Amino acid sequence: MRYAETGFNLEVDLTRGNIERVATDPRDTELYLGGLGTNAKILWDRVPPETHPFDPDNLLIFSAGLLCGTPATGCNRTIVSTISPQTLLMAFSMMGGFWAPELKYAGYDKVILRGKSPDLVYLWINDDKVEIRDAAHLKGKGTVETAEIIRKELDQPKAQVAAIGLAGENRVYMASIDHNHASAARGAKVILAIGQKTPRWPECHIPDWATQLSDAEYQKALAKYMEATVNHYRNHGAMEIWQVENEPFLPFGGNTCRPFLDEQLKNEVLVVRSLDPTHQILVSDSGELSSWSRTAHAGDLFGTTLYRVVWSQFTSYWNYDWVPPLFYRGKLWLNHKDPASAFVLELQGEPWIPNNTVMDTAISEQYRSMDLARLEKNMNFAVRVGLPRTYLWGAEWWYWLKVKGSPEIYEFVRQLRKNE
Repeated sequence: MRYAETGFNLEVDLTRGNIERVATDPRDTELYLGGLGTNAKILWDRVPPETHPFDPDNLLIFSAGLLCGTPATGCNRTIVSTISPQTLLMAFSMMGGFWAPELKYAGYDKVILRGKSPDLVYLWINDDKVEIRDAAHLKGKGTVETAEIIRKELDQPKAQVAAIGLAGENRVYMASIDHNHASAARGAKVILAIGQKTPRWPECHIPDWATQLSDAEYQKALAKYMEATVNHYRNHGAMEIWQVENEPFLPFGGNTCRPFLDEQLKNEVLVVRSLDPTHQILVSDSGELSSWSRTAHAGDLFGTTLYRVVWSQFTSYWNYDWVPPLFYRGKLWLNHKDPASAFVLELQGEPWIPNNTVMDTAISEQYRSMDLARLEKNMNFAVRVGLPRTYLWGAEWWYWLKVKGSPEIYEFVRQLRKNE
């Protein structure tokens, strides 16, 4: 071994089915250091600028960090680099676990994949024995099931598996590579929302096939999806709280949801609790447009939204600054809900835009409902409401403003994080 390197990469051409063990130049490490730096150098040298992300000429590189597999504390990262279909630029992701250390123990610093296989395959690395194997039987499987099948098939219960699921098979841009449930960043804690109505846009994003189902079939399919999600993430180190649905009784969010009944929400909560009794369950509701009578006690925890400037086709911009903190505390009192078990789950930190998207709306118009002064005012108000946690809503917009040359809100929030 050359210091912390093996000095060899594994080159895999999926088009030809060819595998090579290639010696590396030690000068690259001297100039570009660890896994990310040398990955970038390889992509720069070998991927032409006109290459599309899904072209066979693109590379997908799995790399161990320079100190990976050594006694250095915390150095266990796998770095995955390629040309991104979202940006058409180089992108990289990292994950923890034992995949990268085991790669180095097998004798390689990187796995460099190129070309395109005509069939679904997986790569089996067992020290000097490396095989491209048929994966037709894994099509349509989730990442956990895929890993279990591969370990059983190889009779290797401790094999380290990096797998894609249905999203990856279908080239969904947000798809992830999962290794031992480690696709979420470690250290952060996650409130994971599940159900038919979740915090996104549209909030109800029902697959086309599900729109054809009867109500009974739909509920059965929804329960199956929720069970799979809970079973997949319940033992993840980042998992903290389940959020069942998002403002389930508020008729807002794309208008494609099936109608909600109290019994349906109760059943969904029971499903999650039966599968995972160790994590608390949160149910949310609109802070301004609901009495919370149907949701305050639906779960262990309660989350409210808190919006101060909104837009309506009937009123244009509508300001809630006249609503005092007691309005929210009072509703908790009326519903006999302990404030210690309630959060501000969604504090407005982005604009409420009339009709168009952010990209189609002038920034000056967006600033009518959200700018730095309004964000600070909203945050100060949330402090006065006095709930134990407040979650800001709008990080993507802050970053978008930064990219557009207006970094003030992004830098303000970043400094708040630094000062914690």
